[in-house]
Amino acid sequence: MVTDSFKAVVPNPYRPDPTAYFGPHKCNLYIKDYWPTPGCGGFSFYTKLSGVRDQPAFQEGVEESGWFSATADVTRTYGCTDKDGVFDRSTAFDVKSAGERLGAVYREADWSFLLGHYRSTSAGDFGPRFFANFKPVQVSCAEGTTPTQHGLTVAHLKVSFDHESKILGDRRSWSFGTFEVGSGNS
Repeated sequence: MVTDSFKAVVPNPYRPDPTAYFGPHKCNLYIKDYWPTPGCGGFSFYTKLSGVRDQPAFQEGVEESGWFSATADVTRTYGCTDKDGVFDRSTAFDVKSAGERLGAVYREADWSFLLGHYRSTSAGDFGPRFFANFKPVQVSCAEGTTPTQHGLTVAHLKVSFDHESKILGDRRSWSFGTFEVGSGNS
């Protein structure tokens, strides 16, 4: 398994609307929303499984099921920017969560669904897709300054398949590096 893409939404200015399902400050997910919202921010993480069609069990037509899961340690940095858009480090604070479980993008984490893609096409690699949409955070700034999410660090990202698999191997897990994304000026 390799990383296909990592995309983050780091709102600047940070003006989340915890009641909104639509618009530029929305925080809530609507039906079939599987990505971070522009108001609260978050990230999406897509993977690819390579070599699946080369596995003997795949070539023998073995059908399997099971779900992939993903966790990560997440640190979000918030604070205020001045009227010139420069981040004031003295206002910075972190919101941390360890082992945060990521949401699955639709059925993309369902092994039988992905296996169906592999069987119906002769080229291309597919993999489970995950996302995190954050809850709103209270950021209080002095008059003339603007609340911002200044940074996002995603570490210890791990994707696991906790089922017996003749194609993937038993109870596999894949670890990925640290992803850091920032907004604004330092």
